Amino acid sequence: MDDIYHAVAGLTDAQVVKPMIGGCYLNGGPDMVLECVGSPPTLDDSLRMTKSGGTVVLIGLVSFAPRVDWTPIWFKELTVTGSLCSSSDSYQGRTMKTFEWARDLIAGGTVRVDHLLTHAWRLDEYESMIDTALSKGKTGSIKQTFRF
Repeated sequence: MDDIYHAVAGLTDAQVVKPMIGGCYLNGGPDMVLECVGSPPTLDDSLRMTKSGGTVVLIGLVSFAPRVDWTPIWFKELTVTGSLCSSSDSYQGRTMKTFEWARDLIAGGTVRVDHLLTHAWRLDEYESMIDTALSKGKTGSIKQTFRF
């Protein structure tokens, strides 16, 4: 797991530090980390990798996070905030909901998402669909759909 710390350190000119007790953390690192997985290990890594004075945004819902070391919040003076739904943003004089911005960017071809749909199945192939979803690393699955 230390490999991810070294990879992020290389991208952000940070230093990987391994204290006598506990896991690795970064001295430096990204200014902001968007934590979108919601698992205790990824939340813990997000707190440990964010630059001192940086921000960790918890996207989605984490209801219970056992075995997360919360000390980086005060040790690094992090800001931790959350987002469960969408908000509105302004850009080039227009204010719209985030989902509307995303819709327009996709519809206009600015952002391509067709590569995200990796598998399409007939309804009677549901078992293969589930197996593929459970083996994302081996199958390369990102998003799947049924064909009707």
